[in-house]
Amino acid sequence: MVDSNLYNIKKIWYQDAIGMIGSFIFFKVKKVNLNSNKGINLVNNQGIFYDKYLIPLEKFYEKFINLPFGLSLTGILEKK
Repeated sequence: MVDSNLYNIKKIWYQDAIGMIGSFIFFKVKKVNLNSNKGINLVNNQGIFYDKYLIPLEKFYEKFINLPFGLSLTGILEKK
């Protein structure tokens, strides 16, 4: 948690909504264990597709739209 006596929150937003949806489907709904061979292969194989196609898509739409969910929470703080 950020100590509001030390910092002003200038902006805070979520990133990687597509990654959150994919992670939810594979690791919660389909119950794939990340530490299993299937989980490792899934991350390696899907990671190539994700890095090549989905990251550029997210990079584009996140310039214009901030969704209320995602894998990462990013913020800009200013020291008081």
